[in-house]
Amino acid sequence: MRSPFRVVPTTFLGLLASLALRADPSAGTVSAVPAPDALSAMQRLRVAPGLKVSLWAGEPLVRDVTSVSFDNRGRAYVVETGRRRTSVFDVRGLGPWLDDDFSFRTTGDRASFLRQVLDPADPRHGAFMGAVTKAGRLGFQDFNGDGQVDWKDLEVESERIRRVTDEDGDGIAEHARTFVDGFRTGISGVAAGVLAEGTNVWFTCVPDLWRFNADDLRFASGTNALSLADTALKESHRILSGFGVHIAFGGHDLHGLIKGPDGRIYFTIADRGSSVTNREGRVVALPDSGAVFRCEADGSGFGIFAQGLRNPQELAFDVLGNLWTGDNNGDGGDKARWTLVLEGADYGWTIGWQWLPKMGAWNSERLWHTREGNTAAYIVPPVAHVGHGPAGIAFYPGTGLGDAY
Repeated sequence: MRSPFRVVPTTFLGLLASLALRADPSAGTVSAVPAPDALSAMQRLRVAPGLKVSLWAGEPLVRDVTSVSFDNRGRAYVVETGRRRTSVFDVRGLGPWLDDDFSFRTTGDRASFLRQVLDPADPRHGAFMGAVTKAGRLGFQDFNGDGQVDWKDLEVESERIRRVTDEDGDGIAEHARTFVDGFRTGISGVAAGVLAEGTNVWFTCVPDLWRFNADDLRFASGTNALSLADTALKESHRILSGFGVHIAFGGHDLHGLIKGPDGRIYFTIADRGSSVTNREGRVVALPDSGAVFRCEADGSGFGIFAQGLRNPQELAFDVLGNLWTGDNNGDGGDKARWTLVLEGADYGWTIGWQWLPKMGAWNSERLWHTREGNTAAYIVPPVAHVGHGPAGIAFYPGTGLGDAY
């Protein structure tokens, strides 16, 4: 079976933010004066002859961007991370934690472990700080300034959503304000998914799926962003929780929000796993594998659509209603996969494969191969292999690119 997609360069407006600058605009309006690093990043992009890349928004409007969604009024909801590689750990730099990480079955297990191991009185704390120093790229530190590094420092840095607008219609964004912030629990992950449609804004940030109202007066006033410090307010917007059981690899987060042709919301998680009590009271547990989930707009009817994925990020429905994703390879000789996502299917990955010699059966039984070479009849093979680290896809049904594409 051949994919109906062709992977090609395309015309787009660049939403770029330099990782080098850390200026933090206020919640009020910020005027656009693009940072030199954003322009430099744009110039390094390669596109096919005749196509053009334009800068739509850069710093100081947006920074450290992970995802973006436009509503039907042309407003961009831009997700920014303040926690990546500082307040969100990568277990590859924390070998002494690995056995514990395998044992976690719920996000509560992970929370309890972090509180214990990040307590300076715990004998493992010294080993952790040594691993942080050795790894170098783990930037966790005394963020709250109380003189010690402990679990409380996980609750300082925050993810947030910015609302960015091109108010004069010239094709360049001029204004941005913080839409919502305060995603800073001890087990919060890198915020990595947003979907705006009508007055709804859905948002994924481990361990939660959220839904906000874009026309809420607290947002429309433009004076104060919604802060999730208010517990009652927070509970009214969180519609599902329990995603991100494991510490796992950095970037293995909750992604891919998209509305399906059936009107339901679809989204993905990598092999950090999940254990979610759905709104009907049933525990939906898949702690050791990545998955595609599905639920109604209000979070009801939540369940697993497909499982056995390693690190799927974005999702795309084609014109026939088929669902597709790119699944990241494990850097063990395997290749990234272009995958048709079928309801009820298993794609073979479990988090344990990552740590076995030569990735165990994942390689020896060719679980990641296409159907021509796959020896496991119990899983659905990928349609094709696609480069390394696929992170964003979209289905384009129009004709604007011409016959060449």
